Amino acid sequence: MGCAQSAEERAAAARSKAIEKTLKDDGIQASKDIKLLLLGAGESGKSTIVKQMK
Repeated sequence: MGCAQSAEERAAAARSKAIEKTLKDDGIQASKDIKLLLLGAGESGKSTIVKQMK
């Protein structure tokens, strides 16, 4: 009812803040990922290209 938070509310707020930070960090990391779709016949060397890129 007042301006002060209970210990439970503070813990919930801290947990929520940690989750939001994790989501933000994961979103930044996901935006840096590059996806590449290699199309080709059965033995056209798709896996060889992937191995060379690593």
